[in-house]
Amino acid sequence: MKDFSKWKHSRVCCVLLVLNAAIATAQDKTDRRTPRMEVFSLFSVSRDHPPSGASTGAGVVKPGAQYGFNGGFATNLTRSFDLVIDVGILGGDRDVLSGARADSTAAKEFASTTFFLGGPQYKMRRHHLVEPFVRGLVGGSFRGFTPQHGNAGFAAGLGGGVDLVLSPSVAARIIQYDFLVHTGPNGMTDYHRVSFGVVFRFGGSPESARPADTHK
Repeated sequence: MKDFSKWKHSRVCCVLLVLNAAIATAQDKTDRRTPRMEVFSLFSVSRDHPPSGASTGAGVVKPGAQYGFNGGFATNLTRSFDLVIDVGILGGDRDVLSGARADSTAAKEFASTTFFLGGPQYKMRRHHLVEPFVRGLVGGSFRGFTPQHGNAGFAAGLGGGVDLVLSPSVAARIIQYDFLVHTGPNGMTDYHRVSFGVVFRFGGSPESARPADTHK
């Protein structure tokens, strides 16, 4: 009976050792999937808030919704820190008042904004399935109106989001939010941009996510 108990105890220990090895192997494979580069393609919805009294030449611009595309790439500097390049294009119709009063006659005008931004990104890659991130962006932008008038300016923003990893090469960006500003001759316009879409993941080596083992 004692021999049976010892054998049973040994079997439990072997199972625990196998489970521990399996977990370590899974963690190792997760580390290997840390990409060298991520390319994202997103659909964006935004609401802009022009400065009070901002004019396009035709009249005073009212705030409005814009829709468009947000794309770019992030290259891996370390396991958690990336350098991001972000290009965004937004456009939509809005009302342009013929005078300064709120009850003035309004006309429809198409407005578009293009952002060229870059900056650092911190991404939490400890979990193999969900990867939240935050980022800061700076660059330039162009805010245009129909017909031919608009202005270029300085742009900056702060944002973040969450990626859901579907495979080593593909992730779904389930949400991304950016607060962006465009500074032109009429003042500062701010944007609340929400995006979602797909992320393609490239590269990555066994040593890219952890220091080399020096103990043989």
